[in-house]
Amino acid sequence: DLNQQTPTEYRADCVLSLRTNATSQPRMMLVVEVQRSKDKNKHYSWPMYAAETYGRFRCATDVIVFCADEKVAEWARQPSPGFMRNSFQPIVIGPAEVPKLTSAAEVAAKPGLGLLSLLFHAEAAENLAIAEETLKNLALVENKVHQKLYMDMVFYLLQNLTQQELHKLWEAFMNDSTRY
Repeated sequence: DLNQQTPTEYRADCVLSLRTNATSQPRMMLVVEVQRSKDKNKHYSWPMYAAETYGRFRCATDVIVFCADEKVAEWARQPSPGFMRNSFQPIVIGPAEVPKLTSAAEVAAKPGLGLLSLLFHAEAAENLAIAEETLKNLALVENKVHQKLYMDMVFYLLQNLTQQELHKLWEAFMNDSTRY
């Protein structure tokens, strides 16, 4: 009901604005969602996120959904039920869209992709070496708030490592980060 006294509030996980410079109007808005499991309501709320953001900022808007599980990503890729001729389909990024980096050299060349690879392919046997290289490259991130967030993600993903493996990883990071 568009005339309802108390409208339903929709909250996305994250909304990013892309701007030419810090003081300019947004050129594009990205609504970012992390989807861990299937939720039948999301196919109805994602279009609302896009419409609300588009209406508020009056610029191009996309919804991006990150799914660590490929079955959830397949589900999320289905178009939302449409209204008359229209349907809505978010951009979905799942394991199939993120390459599995398997060498420290690949991660060193593309640290951001290294972090995504670690996030989407956490079960890989070579994760310790990849995580070590990812952490080394995260030491170069200038924004310390972002750096801590990324590092927390890496350690969360590797929580099933043995104490000895975690200790080795932390030592390697601390020894290497002193160079930066």
